[in-house]
Amino acid sequence: MLKNFKIKILSFLISILGLSVFWSSIVFAQQLPASSQTGPGSSTATFNQSNCGDPNYFQYNILVPKSIAGSIYIKLPSGTNPTVVSLYTQQLTGSGCQPIGQGNITVNSKTWTLIGNINLQANAGEVVISGQNIGAEPYAAVANALVVPGGFKCQISTNCIVKYGGYTGYVQPNLISGNTDEIALFTLTDISQSKVKLVNYYSDGTFLYSKPELLPFNNNYLNDGIHSTEIEVNFSDGQKFIVNKTVNNGQSWPGISYLRVLYFKSSNQIKIYMLMALFVVFAAFLIVIARLIHKRLNYKRDHGLNNYHSKYGQSPAVAHHDEIVVKNITD
Repeated sequence: MLKNFKIKILSFLISILGLSVFWSSIVFAQQLPASSQTGPGSSTATFNQSNCGDPNYFQYNILVPKSIAGSIYIKLPSGTNPTVVSLYTQQLTGSGCQPIGQGNITVNSKTWTLIGNINLQANAGEVVISGQNIGAEPYAAVANALVVPGGFKCQISTNCIVKYGGYTGYVQPNLISGNTDEIALFTLTDISQSKVKLVNYYSDGTFLYSKPELLPFNNNYLNDGIHSTEIEVNFSDGQKFIVNKTVNNGQSWPGISYLRVLYFKSSNQIKIYMLMALFVVFAAFLIVIARLIHKRLNYKRDHGLNNYHSKYGQSPAVAHHDEIVVKNITD
């Protein structure tokens, strides 16, 4: 009996001790600073974090995989309502979050919004974004960030508009972040210093041909009518320069446009066969014409029309000549 009583007392004390530990953990968690509590998808990188923005908002960050320096722009995912965000940088060894520009700037999903300037070394710091009502689907970025280096001039709205090779178009930047990072990080470099790798030409969303250098669009690849054309210049550093233009290719004789496009879209071997076939058709046409002319000359000779024409200077409608009656014959 005494033994059972001791066991019950021991069990009661253990229960009291467990409840005390559980309660202490709850109180300790409530006393932690908001910056140490990460939101959905937040990074667990070991930084000396201080409060990045309003503690009531979630924080999303990305460890910079490549050295970046220049102006930084923010754009929300497509379809997201405009919202106010704050943007910060955080060094691996530092005193916490540092605001970029003014912070608390309204951004949207249609145009790039300038936030300020940034300068981080690869894998030595992170970019942190905080704001109300920002978020995304699982494994999708909550915001896009574009870094434009100093000295690279472009007109930024929905895209980075520049002039290159006599054309006005936009630069498609490089994505340097991972596919599942919380912030999609893009960088630009000066394309005037980049080497052209390949130039692709498209019409109405369909690939037409490629060239090793930037040349004017060859309209012989287009059928008659109005077309939406695109020139895509691919650089060796991964960037692209895109030129979009609407072209009116006019009208031509029925079938001519089809044959022209078929010829220019064909491979070199097929073009050789097409030229050979065209030569055969042209030669056959000349033979037919020659036979008709020869037949006509024989007819005039056999019916004495040559002599009559040389004598009277014309071919008669009805004439008697050496027992031959010629009716309704003209040259």
